[in-house]
Amino acid sequence: DFAEKAYLGNRGAQAVFLAIGYCEWLDDQGLNATVEVEDEPRKLEMLTDLKRLELPGQGIAYEAVTALADILPQLPSLMLLDLSRNKITEKGALRLLQAIESHPALKDVKLDGNPVPSWIRVRLANMLSVREEQRMVQYLQRGRPA
Repeated sequence: DFAEKAYLGNRGAQAVFLAIGYCEWLDDQGLNATVEVEDEPRKLEMLTDLKRLELPGQGIAYEAVTALADILPQLPSLMLLDLSRNKITEKGALRLLQAIESHPALKDVKLDGNPVPSWIRVRLANMLSVREEQRMVQYLQRGRPA
């Protein structure tokens, strides 16, 4: 678990997200690069397949959450985003909420322990609830998961 082994901080997390967004190898097909790991070339996992991003208690604030919001389209399979116990305020949460609105795969977003106003929490919960209801309707109509 990353959260138990490292601490990014706001600027560190921002740098990671900006690097992902700038990464020349990340195209519409995903991350297509090889790396040397223990003298053995291996294909990197595709970021497009990332389903969970858990960064609780990492000191993430406005700058980092804005950079994360900008790269969400590059993570189309992301279903869980855990940003609990960070330093995300109204301005950053609003930017994240706007990005989440156009990210249909996200099912669960955790913002507990952040100084986020209740109206944003309610709006996020309602948005995710409506999505889940729509998935259930599609499942029942088609007989398979959405």
